[in-house]
Amino acid sequence: MANLILNTSPYLQPLDYSNMSTAEKALVDALITMATEQIERYCRRTFAAADYTDEKHDGNGWRSIFVKNPPLNSLTDVDIVESDFSSDSTTTTYAATKFDTKAATGEIRFKPGSFLSSGRGVFSEGFQNIQITYNGGFASVPQGIQLACAEMVIQMFDPSEATDLIEKEKIGDYFYAKAKNAFQKMLLTKKKILDSYKIRRISQPVHW
Repeated sequence: MANLILNTSPYLQPLDYSNMSTAEKALVDALITMATEQIERYCRRTFAAADYTDEKHDGNGWRSIFVKNPPLNSLTDVDIVESDFSSDSTTTTYAATKFDTKAATGEIRFKPGSFLSSGRGVFSEGFQNIQITYNGGFASVPQGIQLACAEMVIQMFDPSEATDLIEKEKIGDYFYAKAKNAFQKMLLTKKKILDSYKIRRISQPVHW
């Protein structure tokens, strides 16, 4: 997993990372990884572009299927396991030329006149019977996501930046205790930004 931001990100400038102690730098690096994990789990996607080999999907009986990590930069091929409801099954590899694609949504759709060996132009129903090889994700992580990640790191490193994350506080011999679900609380405060990148799982066919 690639982190959403580097420790040299200008969005982390308030922390003055270059002048931190070794221990402080290690903490910031760990917080960047933790924030990345929380954001990507919330958005149901991996942001950085990467190659995906034989990504498995359940066949849906439709002409379209969606990769898990859009945007779809390039499609290599699609393996489809077809069964005649007996013990026999056949796996066929279909080249990218058989499909139309939508980069932003990650949709892959059979071109008119392109058919499976069964004679149908749909993704055969089945459990994990579709395997897609492609490159997906952002060449550059969106700025809004980078900013959200940086803000989470700063707020976790310095609770004074987000007082609503403090569960306990004492004035004399000052100390504080961070909320156990601090990351979840921060995600909610950034919901407007994150929701625009959140993957929505489609439960019915989309026609285009």
